[in-house]
Amino acid sequence: MSDQLRDQIRSLDPMSAGVLIEPVTSESSQNRLERIMSTTTTRPSPTRKLLPRWQLAAASLAVMALVAAGTAYAISGKETSPYQGPPLALSLGSSDAMAMCIQFDVAILAGMSPAFAGTVTAIGNEQVTLRVDHWYTGGDAAEVTLDGATGPSGLLGEIDFQIGSEYLVTAENGQVNYCGYSGEATPDLRAAFDSAFGS
Repeated sequence: MSDQLRDQIRSLDPMSAGVLIEPVTSESSQNRLERIMSTTTTRPSPTRKLLPRWQLAAASLAVMALVAAGTAYAISGKETSPYQGPPLALSLGSSDAMAMCIQFDVAILAGMSPAFAGTVTAIGNEQVTLRVDHWYTGGDAAEVTLDGATGPSGLLGEIDFQIGSEYLVTAENGQVNYCGYSGEATPDLRAAFDSAFGS
């Protein structure tokens, strides 16, 4: 290395030759060194390796396929109705704001026919279609359609049918019974149907 190069490097040193250097054995140097050695540092967490876009797209498609399959299962079920009879049509009737309900009684329920448990598979054109899961009495149809306006209107007797949900239904003279004698298959209503008709 030439003297000229040494002079250039020396001129770049921010510390001039006249600056005193404290020896490493001094008390203040030892304190600084102790602080440095006892200071803990946090290491940054390793960066996660991102998946290529095609793998993310494939994973998204797989999730969507599973969701679609689960929805289809919830709506139609993996099994069909255990019954083979021709479809049965019942009327939902019309809500009558002046009508009154009699107090619910399992003994009265036991005299109603037909009575079945069914899962809603379609709603539209003022019609509800149910796949029959279990006949308690009065039928062998694999499917029952309920004709009439649907949805809760605040009037007596309305049932809020939802696709994929199970309902317990009774009827008389071709018309669905209300006042608690038909409705969503809650544990209490199931117990009442089991008590009235046997399981």
